[in-house]
Amino acid sequence: MTFRPFRRPAGILHCLSVLISLCLPVEGSSLIYEALSNSETGDKCECRGSEKRIGTTGLGLGLSVTAVSSPEKKKSSSVRGPLAQDFTIAIKAPGNNHREGYIYFNGFARLSDNSFLALAVIDQPEEATAAGVNGYQGRVILSRSDDGGESWKVLNTNLDFGRRMIGGALFVYDNALYLFATPKDDDGIIRVARSDDRGATWSEWVEVLRVPRQVKPDSVASGVRPTTDDDPNWSDEQKWIAYLQTSMAVWRGHLYFAVSERCQDMAIVSCNLKNGLLNPDSWRISKTMPVSIPKELNPGFFPGPSMSTLEGNVIVINGQLRLLARQVVDRYGTSNIAAVFDVKENNGRPELSFVQFFPVPGAHGLFNVVFDAESRLFWMASNLESNSQKWIKSPSGSHKGRDRRFLMLWYSLDALNWFPAGCIAAAEKMQQTFNYPSMIIDGDDLAIVSRTTLDADKYTSHDADHVTFHRVRDFRSLAMNIHPAP
Repeated sequence: MTFRPFRRPAGILHCLSVLISLCLPVEGSSLIYEALSNSETGDKCECRGSEKRIGTTGLGLGLSVTAVSSPEKKKSSSVRGPLAQDFTIAIKAPGNNHREGYIYFNGFARLSDNSFLALAVIDQPEEATAAGVNGYQGRVILSRSDDGGESWKVLNTNLDFGRRMIGGALFVYDNALYLFATPKDDDGIIRVARSDDRGATWSEWVEVLRVPRQVKPDSVASGVRPTTDDDPNWSDEQKWIAYLQTSMAVWRGHLYFAVSERCQDMAIVSCNLKNGLLNPDSWRISKTMPVSIPKELNPGFFPGPSMSTLEGNVIVINGQLRLLARQVVDRYGTSNIAAVFDVKENNGRPELSFVQFFPVPGAHGLFNVVFDAESRLFWMASNLESNSQKWIKSPSGSHKGRDRRFLMLWYSLDALNWFPAGCIAAAEKMQQTFNYPSMIIDGDDLAIVSRTTLDADKYTSHDADHVTFHRVRDFRSLAMNIHPAP
């Protein structure tokens, strides 16, 4: 199944937008999708989608419009529309609604032949599983594009995890493609599979890392070892680790990426690339590094259990490794805060040291940071929150900290202080999203995939129905020169 954005001729679109701007208030909007049957195959469908909004957001148009809000008062706007509102659909959720299967998380890689590969891992609500819904939990879907993201083909692979996953990411090294995967409700396990044919076929899973969870004290005395998933001697204090497709760093012959124990405390994993990614002896993990959130940041607007530090980006700056992590504070009541760590090696084992909390736009959710050598700038994609403390009631629902409608682009000298470059893509309803971004620099452009919810009735702001591909063209032109003059 192939998906392409629907674009009307520019002249017709321009005339239509002007007419609508004269008739509708500035907040007026429309959402347009077309499904075209393929007459040659009969059983295939090409879906084309583009969102177009007229008004203060001007989504996808980049027009300056004037709307008449009353006979006495006129409002004008020249706000630039999103940079990459037109998109292609790389992957669609396999079910008919989120109970049958939703896109839990996504991944993105560029292969050695410059083709793109998109990943979707499918999950379903636990209550649906308990109710016997025959869903797609644990299914791994891969889709490849050979034309720069213009079209996508879902691969029929032998790859399937067979159970619920809490972590996963793609990685390309030495002309081979790797998938890292971690099951939920288990020890802290990382398994790796390798493909040498652009994702068409895969090796068997190899367990390269295991962080044992704790067993009950009486079981330790009897010599019970952590070997099986359903051993009745296990305590409930599991040690599973989570990670997604955030920024990894290759530095001094090692791969580094961030993991989080139970979405609470950060750790960092390293792999000696010379010894091989499928070799368990290559892998090391640091001790977890809990952080203490000061009460001034955590006033207790939303008491209860919450995630804490997770989904970190590993970067190299000024010859040093740093980790910038998503920080959830007061169950999203305090947004835009990142946790900053330094990374060091100690006798072959990585170590984390907490540095500080720092205000980073969108860091209450997953954000993605890449470094561009040509501009000598870091670039970041993240979601801005519009109503984190629920002061405003929304007709389409209010989800504190879960406003994932606005995917934004930023640039920075130091990966701490960020300048706005623009909006990548935007949705209307609270249940619609463009989030969980993953970016790759592709010449003069930024190639981006997003975990995206389009159908707000059957899916949610978290339980997505698509992985979409966006291209921000000539992205360096969006940045001012912020390098200090000599």
